[in-house]
Amino acid sequence: MFGILFCVACGGKQQTETTTAAKAESGSQAAESTAAAEEGLSADSRVVALSRSVGEMWLLAGGNLVGATDDAMDLEGLSKACTSVGKLSAPSAEAILALHPALVLTAPDIPAQREVRKTLEAAGVRCQAVDINNFADYASVMQSFTAETGRADLYEKNVTAVQQKIDSVKAALPGEIKGKTFLVIRASAAKTKVLKSDHFTVAMLEDLGLTNAAPESLLDQLSMEGITEANPDYLFVIFQGEPKEAEAVYQELIGGQPAYDQLKAVKDGHTAVLPKDLFQYKPNARWGEAYAKLAELLGGTAAKQ
Repeated sequence: MFGILFCVACGGKQQTETTTAAKAESGSQAAESTAAAEEGLSADSRVVALSRSVGEMWLLAGGNLVGATDDAMDLEGLSKACTSVGKLSAPSAEAILALHPALVLTAPDIPAQREVRKTLEAAGVRCQAVDINNFADYASVMQSFTAETGRADLYEKNVTAVQQKIDSVKAALPGEIKGKTFLVIRASAAKTKVLKSDHFTVAMLEDLGLTNAAPESLLDQLSMEGITEANPDYLFVIFQGEPKEAEAVYQELIGGQPAYDQLKAVKDGHTAVLPKDLFQYKPNARWGEAYAKLAELLGGTAAKQ
């Protein structure tokens, strides 16, 4: 009887010690996880990007991606192990969660992504909305990204050097350009609209000293009458989606209208289709090139230097 009681006592003591040790280990792991979150991510952290532009920024900051939306799957520097998590307009929360991400970078202007973010955060996943409307936004986010990856050298390369190019473009722009008016129209098969200051192309032109000619009524609803009223010095078009379909819609609504040829921008030859790679997607490390292209179209010499 004494032997049995001794064994039971020893077993209970051993189980208590094991449980205590397990709790201590669990507490240690939790503390390490909290500390890691406070210290930030490493370049090798499991990150998912829900847009091409945002994914490219994380790569430019020296990070890797374990998942991305379809539009980003051909990005230069993307690992072959990177998995698609669905379309830009409809990413899959299930596919994202299956990758066990440490961070998910979202595009807050897309409604479906706002819903996915709610689901991910409810599951305990850290998310960061990345909204880039101008170069200053880009610089701020890149500062945050390179701080997390520990690659200050890439901030110098992809932000500081780019800022210097932008400054040189602005300095070389002829003084008479400032104060001129413009319209930027984005045309697609689904929707054609005049863009306002929350679009990065408009923000760039305003930064170069020009003024958006669009009245509020034209921003709310596109019409040839509104464009005629605005009568800008410069008219720029961005074709989104399938270019031929977008151009056909643009010609039907605007370019083919009799009043179009009477616009000041058309008469002066100050109309242009802006290249998709610089003005549909955010230019990121190519902001300097985008500014230089606009300066060239405005009649400056910065793009030729």
